[in-house]
Amino acid sequence: MLSAQGRSNTILFNELSIVNSGHNLIISWQADKTAFDHFEVERSLDGKNFSTIGLVLDAPENTNTCMFKDKKLNKTNAVTIWYRIKAINKDGSMVYSSSSSYTLEKETVADYTVSVSPNPFNNTAAFKIAGSKPGFAEIRIQNLAGETLLSKQSTISKGSNTILVDGMKKLNSGIYMAVVTINGIVVDNQRVVKD
Repeated sequence: MLSAQGRSNTILFNELSIVNSGHNLIISWQADKTAFDHFEVERSLDGKNFSTIGLVLDAPENTNTCMFKDKKLNKTNAVTIWYRIKAINKDGSMVYSSSSSYTLEKETVADYTVSVSPNPFNNTAAFKIAGSKPGFAEIRIQNLAGETLLSKQSTISKGSNTILVDGMKKLNSGIYMAVVTINGIVVDNQRVVKD
């Protein structure tokens, strides 16, 4: 709770509310806006050392709800983030809220390994993809200028998968790039050689 110290009427604030909104956290609290000049939102990655990340100059009209959007979550690797509010009174004195924390859900990134055989290839190459999650795979054979000459799509399951890419006999002998994307993300990019 926030309280303005040294006053006969203690001005109380409710606890901070922290809600996830996409890649942002919305921090909100109730405050008697007539008692305070402005608010500073402070953040900590360890629960001890806080620094100011923004100002809230006023609550919206006809309400005592103050809000702040923390848009910088993608710049931290922290799993738990702490927030507190420094309220600046009209007389210049200040008071702090108690800190509240929010634990971010870590996005699990799928792990994939890709191997190609034979390499050099002639007409057909087998792409072995081992992954921690199922998905939709696309294999593109590109020339060194980045132009796609051949592609193959396939769904893959968790674990070991083999995708045969054939019809490569029409390619000239030389070096190509095999680009493997899973669920739209490039997971492997390696040189392959055509006999």
